[in-house]
Amino acid sequence: MDLNHKINIVLYHFARQLCKFIKFASCITICVMLMLFLQHRIIKLSIMFRVVALDNAGGNIVDRLLSLGDFPDIQFVFCDTYEVDLMKHGRSTDRHVLLSNLPKCHEDLHDDNELMAVLVTGLGGECSNRFGYDVIHELWNYADRTYCFATLPTAFEGTERCRKATELFDWINQYSDITVLQDNGKLPENISINDMDYCLASLLQLALDHPKKGLSDEKDELPLGVWATQKQLMMALRAKYSNYLPLADYYEAGAISFHKQKD
Repeated sequence: MDLNHKINIVLYHFARQLCKFIKFASCITICVMLMLFLQHRIIKLSIMFRVVALDNAGGNIVDRLLSLGDFPDIQFVFCDTYEVDLMKHGRSTDRHVLLSNLPKCHEDLHDDNELMAVLVTGLGGECSNRFGYDVIHELWNYADRTYCFATLPTAFEGTERCRKATELFDWINQYSDITVLQDNGKLPENISINDMDYCLASLLQLALDHPKKGLSDEKDELPLGVWATQKQLMMALRAKYSNYLPLADYYEAGAISFHKQKD
């Protein structure tokens, strides 16, 4: 047997072993990719409740909420048009979406697996005016239930801002099953700036802590259920929440109102 033949035999066996190794490595790669995909799907399927904080005002409210407790089954998404404002809210485990245009907004917020979606925002601001219409529609389009927790600006912030806030509220109220509205112009005088977000954050906490996230046939169990006329709903929620939480000052000042979705 000449040298060339021996080399060919060695190369042949080497090539066979290499092929086996490549097949083995490919199988491992495929398995790892499959595991990562399934892990992503499991995580995605397990997160069926989402809170979207839009703009700086929404971020402040949700930050206050996160200081009140843990919500392991809730995905928190912070959205803003300014990166500096965006990154000062939330935790490292939360999603942060820098909004630049409407198509990107729809892409980043698309989720067809939600049972409940909550929009938290300050009405009348630059970010909410630009993206609020599309954000609430995107959430309503895919979630089984959609809620909104929002603030109205004070008269000192200008008539134009108040007008835009009212227009956005009317739009949101077409898609939100229940909108909890805080009129900052009616906040009691003894409420400090640091406590402005406490009321909405506490009401949102009650809704998120509820095992069924607002879906129930029992009226006494409903944190934000849709079951009555707007007047009945507001009376029931005011009675329930004002007795349950130390929020008497907010209610007495008329700063909080509850609104059913417009048909």
